[in-house]
Amino acid sequence: MGEQAETAKAWVARALEEVTPVRSRCGSSTRVLTATDNPTASLHITHIQDSEKHYHKKIAEFYYVVEGTGRLELDEEEIELRPGVAVYIPPGVRHRGKGDFTAAIFCVPPFTEEDSFAD
Repeated sequence: MGEQAETAKAWVARALEEVTPVRSRCGSSTRVLTATDNPTASLHITHIQDSEKHYHKKIAEFYYVVEGTGRLELDEEEIELRPGVAVYIPPGVRHRGKGDFTAAIFCVPPFTEEDSFAD
């Protein structure tokens, strides 16, 4: 019996433990789904401890806090974070996390390093 060529799938499934975390402006980011997987959105699970203030020109981010507590600075305002809090950050809003928390971060369109700017 011969080998069959594997065909490309329209969907992607990946376990968190299959991905090596990388250092980012936000903290330690495990980029579970990325721009190489699809053109629509990316998903990062990020452990944030007093991150660097930054913004994106094209990317909107959706944070969902899964553990820990802290604050999120959004331009000149701050909000409290705890598990279960969701935040929408549109393009252009300067932001940074303070404290010690982990968030699922959805980026639309998918995150790219070229769209991450510090002041």
